[in-house]
Amino acid sequence: MAIRRASIFVLVLTGVVSCVEDTELSTLITSLWNSDTNAATSHDLRYSYQQHTDTSSSTDHAPNRLFSYVNENYLFHKPTYRTFLDLLDNYQNSVGTAEHVTTTEVAEELRFLNEICKTSIMQKTQQFLHKKG
Repeated sequence: MAIRRASIFVLVLTGVVSCVEDTELSTLITSLWNSDTNAATSHDLRYSYQQHTDTSSSTDHAPNRLFSYVNENYLFHKPTYRTFLDLLDNYQNSVGTAEHVTTTEVAEELRFLNEICKTSIMQKTQQFLHKKG
């Protein structure tokens, strides 16, 4: 159900974007950003910006971790974050390497999609898409 719902979101959004004025889309995105009660704040997460690279480089030019601080006790107990973390070992990190998907991984993906579909962001997005037909 969640994969079907997410697929419908993507298909509808693709069609709707071409029928929506830039200002209306900008207003929606700003509204989604401002109403995201699930977002990490600067109290929960700090980045360590370093150097840029691209997919053709095999050298890591960043001497430090990307996140210098993560409030794991708070963030990792939120359902969307917790179910997202379950996905991190599901994917091959080497470009061009085939993946074997297990039933456990599919179940983890469904749990994550179900959790994000419960958020106000996804509900507002669904309302917008429904309104646009």
